[in-house]
Amino acid sequence: MDTGGGWTGNHPVARRKTAVVYSGDAYSYPFHARFALISREWGRNTVSARYDIFGIDSNAENNLGAEEGHAWTVAYIFNQSLQLALSLLEWLHVTSDSVARVVVLDEPAYARENQTQFSIRYTIGSGL
Repeated sequence: MDTGGGWTGNHPVARRKTAVVYSGDAYSYPFHARFALISREWGRNTVSARYDIFGIDSNAENNLGAEEGHAWTVAYIFNQSLQLALSLLEWLHVTSDSVARVVVLDEPAYARENQTQFSIRYTIGSGL
């Protein structure tokens, strides 16, 4: 969705299945995810913010594999040229609750995780 003035947004929803193999046994879990993204471009600058909600349903013993959570992502990118982009800030904050952390990792079920990264992205062949 483009609102004009450089602002864009998106809000997709997904429901699928994922599978993992643990100790030789395969487990299939339905998951759901949706997010809202808003972004603004001006000149060679882009600022964006995204909010995700996700979850995995489990039919395994002790509800193992189930997880619910949400995440925030905020980013600022400077496009130096068609080939070179500098991600001057990308911050991710994830909050989730998973029984598997207790059973498998001997950690608390609830977790808050943060990641900050800076990157340089060079695209070969763009602009051709």
